[in-house]
Amino acid sequence: AVAVLLQGEPGTFNLAGDTGWTMEEFAAELGRQSGREVRYQDMGEREFAASLVAAGLPEHYAPVFANSAYATSQGALY
Repeated sequence: AVAVLLQGEPGTFNLAGDTGWTMEEFAAELGRQSGREVRYQDMGEREFAASLVAAGLPEHYAPVFANSAYATSQGALY
């Protein structure tokens, strides 16, 4: 991403790579690289919003982030 920005070339660039990862695979790789146990827990949109608020995110942002995560889980980025 940095190289693309430094080149200054206009256009649209795919920065995601060629391989898609499931959230379970991502958690496993994060755990492998950190040496800690990392577990992915799938949540519904409302449950995720509530967990964001419980973690300290302002309440008015939580539905936006939860909806974005839900849309991504349904393939919105692909």
